[in-house]
Amino acid sequence: MLRDYLRMEYICKRKRNDRTFTRETLKGAVPCVPKQTNFIDCGLYTLQFTESFFRQPLKDYRFPISSIVNWFDEAIVAGKRKAIARLIKTLMDEYNPNNNFILPPISFSTPGERPKKVRRKM
Repeated sequence: MLRDYLRMEYICKRKRNDRTFTRETLKGAVPCVPKQTNFIDCGLYTLQFTESFFRQPLKDYRFPISSIVNWFDEAIVAGKRKAIARLIKTLMDEYNPNNNFILPPISFSTPGERPKKVRRKM
């Protein structure tokens, strides 16, 4: 899919069709990295990968890249949602000091824990 995308980008931007992106010209690999255990945390994992990359940049890109297998703990990702919510609230208060925003309560579950159901008053 990436090779197809690059080919189309090349055609659109260069107005030429003389470049191919094959397995030989654009090699790919799937490194072992921490993986999410659900279908909802992909954005949090993307943020954590980005943060980890800039904190501990790779120095050797030869495969296998073993330095990223245990790049970060799942608990860090689990706390990220709460940290983002806290940051949003802090920024709201900082940039709007005269407004008393009332945000709905949000429960954050930890890995392996089922989210609590929030009862809503009618």
